[in-house]
Amino acid sequence: MPVTFAVDEVPVATERLPTRRFGDVLGDAAVCVGADEEARVVAMPGVHPLLGAVHLAFAEHRPLVLSPDAIWMTIVQGVTQHVRLHAEALRSRLVRHSGREAVEVKWLGELPSTSTGWRDLVDAFRMKVAEHTGPGLARLLVCDFSTSTYVDRVASEIALMDAVSPYFDFFVACVCGIPKVTLTGTPEDWRRIRERVDVIEELDLGQWAESLKPIADELVRASEGRPDIAVWQRIYKPRRAYGWERVTGWAARLFPYVKSAGTASAPNPLLALHFSQPDDNGSPNEWYDGPGIALEDAPCGSSSVLVRVDDAIRGSKEEIEASGGLMGIEQDAHGALRPVSAYVIRRRGIGMLDVIERIVREHRHAPEERDSQDRLVCGTAEQIALAERIGTATLIFSAERVWRLRGRRDREHVVVKLSDGMTEYIERWWDLPNGLFIAHASTRRGHVYVLGDEQYLVRPPPSKPLDGTDPVTGLPYPDLPMMVLPETLETTQRGRDVPVLGSSLAAILHHALEHDGELPPREASTLDDHAVLPILPQRDPPNRRPV
Repeated sequence: MPVTFAVDEVPVATERLPTRRFGDVLGDAAVCVGADEEARVVAMPGVHPLLGAVHLAFAEHRPLVLSPDAIWMTIVQGVTQHVRLHAEALRSRLVRHSGREAVEVKWLGELPSTSTGWRDLVDAFRMKVAEHTGPGLARLLVCDFSTSTYVDRVASEIALMDAVSPYFDFFVACVCGIPKVTLTGTPEDWRRIRERVDVIEELDLGQWAESLKPIADELVRASEGRPDIAVWQRIYKPRRAYGWERVTGWAARLFPYVKSAGTASAPNPLLALHFSQPDDNGSPNEWYDGPGIALEDAPCGSSSVLVRVDDAIRGSKEEIEASGGLMGIEQDAHGALRPVSAYVIRRRGIGMLDVIERIVREHRHAPEERDSQDRLVCGTAEQIALAERIGTATLIFSAERVWRLRGRRDREHVVVKLSDGMTEYIERWWDLPNGLFIAHASTRRGHVYVLGDEQYLVRPPPSKPLDGTDPVTGLPYPDLPMMVLPETLETTQRGRDVPVLGSSLAAILHHALEHDGELPPREASTLDDHAVLPILPQRDPPNRRPV
């Protein structure tokens, strides 16, 4: 039975927030969408749905609904990010093989086009993964609570596939401010999340687990009707941080890694603090300069993997991308907000795996040597597929037209200033003739590739070496396997001056391979158009009820 309890003595907002059709928020035409596309959701582009729901509930004085699935899905994606950053160090604990193995599902009939068909296909991948890893990992990561819908389960199974994607390739063979909080589910559901936190601690996640344990303990108590209101009043940010656009409440601790220099690989600075910190001392208007994360720095809530389809029925081969996770914020008839799951299956018009095979056949390339200290790339399914198969490459179309793929350690991060005074990081992947380069940007409107010019690059002063303890693992930095991170540069170009090439790296590379190294026609947009942040609602802090 759901349990609801009052948190802050604030007037409940009566005006409903503007909403959009969920199908429009999920974007492009898809083979299948695992969600109610006609449902109305509150759009917060570039913001994780759970953190966005907490932010809106706090800032707009709206009720909040949290499910075991939303909390656990967020934690699972943190585990997935950790595995990708430390894949070789964790290999012996997660899989029993070296290198990469193929996971193939034989599907009777054509590639499914319905949500129930994809539910069965993704579940078949879960069972195949369990055959290789043992059943424990799948049982640990997949949502199976009393509240779990088939959409929640499929979305979490896609996250499972994402977590083990450093070790496997996936194939399908077709032969024939918050007035009140409601916790859904049962106390047993929340107890199981608490038990799972103890298990993920064994994946070198000791420090993160120390932050998650008091959160999970409070979720259990609250589900039993014994909420600690003081804890729930700190879900978003403590009073002395109100004047600063940073999240310092415990909801931010659900993310072990946050965005920095364009990738979600920086340890969350809040994990270095005791759960009770930052404290509530100081006036509401006092400027806060301690640890916290920007709302947009939490990695967005979905995982994605590429799957190769060999369709013997139609005599065709193609590539699909499966995405799943928390993808929206639902608003019920009473104005309560809840993060909701979805999954989306998309056909790739131009398959990245086919592009990779062509580069391997026709051009010079070399794999990148890895060791236990090397971190895998974190990014789109296309980027991960390319980086895991090719380390460096040289595409020679003519003496004057040469493209060079930078190795993982040489992909410079470039800081671009936007028209709203904020900054955006772009990551340099491909060097082109005449000093131009292709870079990736993860913006609030999604992933895009832009065209940069090295003549505008400036090197900032060198940064100091890391010292102290890693806030995610709890290990001293000298004892922690660390990759030498790419250099961070600045550019005198502004966001309005950086043209966008498109959202598909496969399409850009395919055009170059087909047209002797020519770039595809540029979109009529710039980095500014994709990266300028929305203005989020802000309210004065609510009056606190004595505890």
